Amino acid sequence: MKTLVYILPDKDAGVASVVRNLLRFKTNRFKTKVLLLHNLLDDANRRIKDDFNADKIVRITYHGSWSSKYSIYNKINKELTKDAIVISNDGGVELDALNYSEHSNPLVYIIHGDFKHYFNVLKEKQDKIGRVITVSDFLKAKINKKFKEYFNTPVESIKFPVPSAKVFTRTPSASIRLVFVGSLCDRKGVLYLVRITSVLDKVSIDYKMTIIGEGDKEAELKKLWKKNSRVTFLGKLDNSEVFDLYVEQDIILLPSKGEGLPVVIVEAMKYGVVPITTNLESGIPELIENKINGFTVPAGEVETYAKYIEQLHLDRSLLNKMSELCVRKAEQMFNPLTQAKHYENAFNSTIPKKYQVKKSILNYLPMTVAHRLKLYLKNDKH
Repeated sequence: MKTLVYILPDKDAGVASVVRNLLRFKTNRFKTKVLLLHNLLDDANRRIKDDFNADKIVRITYHGSWSSKYSIYNKINKELTKDAIVISNDGGVELDALNYSEHSNPLVYIIHGDFKHYFNVLKEKQDKIGRVITVSDFLKAKINKKFKEYFNTPVESIKFPVPSAKVFTRTPSASIRLVFVGSLCDRKGVLYLVRITSVLDKVSIDYKMTIIGEGDKEAELKKLWKKNSRVTFLGKLDNSEVFDLYVEQDIILLPSKGEGLPVVIVEAMKYGVVPITTNLESGIPELIENKINGFTVPAGEVETYAKYIEQLHLDRSLLNKMSELCVRKAEQMFNPLTQAKHYENAFNSTIPKKYQVKKSILNYLPMTVAHRLKLYLKNDKH
């Protein structure tokens, strides 16, 4: 029996949610193993705490400055048997580790977002990758356009599985209930939320705002909202707690500056929570039909966010209609059992690639030393 080996950073965020759901809805065709790459320099509070429903989970710990890459390669390769299918969710050291593996394993690379890192990996390491899976059609089209002249790796767009909502009844509320779920960081556009509530206050909209998550903007947000009793911070919650709270929400806000296809929006829509998000070139338009099952807004236009919130607050029949369409669309596109099978079929049909093995003496040095030496050698050539 083949073993699916998922490799990802030890950070409980959107990537982890996708992998968690792939394993939650897996078939019995494969054994499963999860390798979590934990950099000791990362925030320990963001570590993944559950077992992913995998047959085996291994945390590979290293120091981002003083460990050598070779030491990490060894730890990874100890977990790769000849029947393993490697599923990379980051594309960092795990791809380089294959240069030192005694096996020739099929390698699948899942691209979760429209970020420079993913495209750099494709450019530099595509010779190892047997199949690329993107979470949106937008990402697939971007890859085909960007690498069309020299990219010979199969690229598929497959929507990820997301759990169906449990049976629930949403209790009506006089207030319009708003929620944000995610990292409280600049990329998520969280400071726009303060400006949105300021506009709502000016036009006397009765709202409640729930903030779920942690991040480097948390203290600033709490300071700016210090006198606003309508805003509640709940910190970081696990998925089941978030799902329970969705039953009590009307609208999810995501004023992000950059996204792939946000898992949190799909999860909220499955509970009938209507999304208002930034109109980004991303997978978002594949999910949200503007003014049908949600709203998309140009970046930073807080008055437009407020206008749509006010519209749904005053027209509860529209809110209910859009809520129903959210559930229908999310369930159709992200059916858990169907989409998990699509992923497994793609994994199983991936074949190993033959490539030129590249090894470097720098990989045996502490990463900080190797980086400085690499820069020195590069400058010396000039």
